[in-house]
Amino acid sequence: MRYRRPTTIEEALEILTEPGSVILAGGTTAVPELTSVAAADRTGVLIDLQDLGLDRIRRDERVLRLGATTTLQQMIDAPEVPEFLAGLARREAPRTIRNMATVGGLVASAPATSELLAGLLVCGARLRIGSGDGASEVHIEEVLGSGSGGLITEIVLGCNGAMAHERVARTPADSPIVAAVARRRDDGQVRLALCGVAPTPVLVEPGAVAGLEPPGDFRGSSEYRRRLAVTLSERVLARIEDAGDNK
Repeated sequence: MRYRRPTTIEEALEILTEPGSVILAGGTTAVPELTSVAAADRTGVLIDLQDLGLDRIRRDERVLRLGATTTLQQMIDAPEVPEFLAGLARREAPRTIRNMATVGGLVASAPATSELLAGLLVCGARLRIGSGDGASEVHIEEVLGSGSGGLITEIVLGCNGAMAHERVARTPADSPIVAAVARRRDDGQVRLALCGVAPTPVLVEPGAVAGLEPPGDFRGSSEYRRRLAVTLSERVLARIEDAGDNK
């Protein structure tokens, strides 16, 4: 593969139109995938994003803006990031990985057990995406698991209100079998997201949790995951309701 390191978003988007182009941010997903392919079959261009300045974190009143190449560890260390979201970022991986893994890469890879992605869902995250057709903004749930169709440049989300998180895993350090994240905005709107019940973390209407049909695997059957989802959802919804009542 050819290696390119653009210095502007426009240059990166131009390179992205080339056949076989692969975006490289932190490399924690792209590099293992590339090394699993036989050398003779690796063609195209590797687009390194580290010179684009997309690692900024800003907070405007109630809106948090995360540049797409912000690392998970930067999220944890930044005073602008609410402790709740920083805690979910800490759950994603050991620090050696968090130092490299980016929030944009996490969105692009959309792991099913990502508690941080569930947190972004309940915070109403929107993605700023650049493409050959210009810039656009979409809700994160519209692209999880299906690809953004361009270059994610920024994640914009609300961070007001009460939030709660519950999980069940084999060990405290393991990825969750099922996890639930809920948020109650200051205006009373409630959002619930689950991971471990679908191929990606998903938003779920609180009244629809019992009707889920999660895929089963060696860590838990479909029925077991559904029961976990119901129990954990009830817990997080009760906690955010109590938080609202105690204001």
